[in-house]
Amino acid sequence: MRAPERTTVAIPSMPTAAAGQVEAVKSDPSGLHLLVRYPLESAPVLPVGRSGELRIQHEATGKDLVVLGKVTMREDCGSGRSYDFLLGERSRQALAPIFEPRRADRVVLAGEVEAYLGPGDGGPALHGVARDLSLGGVCVEVSWKEEARLAGVDGVRVTLLAVGEDRAAAAPDRAAGGAEGASTFLGKLRSRRLGKGVILLGIALEPIPGEGAAASEAALEGWVADFMLRNEEPPADVRRSA
Repeated sequence: MRAPERTTVAIPSMPTAAAGQVEAVKSDPSGLHLLVRYPLESAPVLPVGRSGELRIQHEATGKDLVVLGKVTMREDCGSGRSYDFLLGERSRQALAPIFEPRRADRVVLAGEVEAYLGPGDGGPALHGVARDLSLGGVCVEVSWKEEARLAGVDGVRVTLLAVGEDRAAAAPDRAAGGAEGASTFLGKLRSRRLGKGVILLGIALEPIPGEGAAASEAALEGWVADFMLRNEEPPADVRRSA
């Protein structure tokens, strides 16, 4: 993940300290990390483990946000001092347009969409629950027992089905948009990580054979739009992530 240019981080509780430049952005299971470098002579003095407010300003977009961050590393080197700040989920969502623009277009779900993964091994499709959707991919939660079938698999067919729709539409060999409420896409498994009693799969969606990438993205965009329209009063947990 590339650090956006001309993005600074200041400490509101230390107004005389200099603002630092964001040098790197990293995302891992613990959260979003910002590596920020300050001029040594006017750098803030922060203990490792300290949590507090960070003021983040992005010149290109004019964003000026105050979020919470925790110091996980401090390093003095040459004429500078670097801190690694770990951001909480709310802060991460607020900063998505700057640091994770793809995440900003993601719809966060709370169990309203089921997912069926066809690994192409001749067996039944794996059942899971979609946790978020974007034009670029989907995060699917599956049981650890089912995930073992995917250990040597990179590509799957992903069928998304709104809860309450006809489950027959979720057969892995159905074409995209083959039934109201369901759509099937080809996907590449990009990440697999352990959640609370489940495995979370990050799947990048790809063009369907015979169709262009734009058609595949349009199909997903249309499916998400239809899903939102069918839920005129969506639950509180269905929201734009940023």
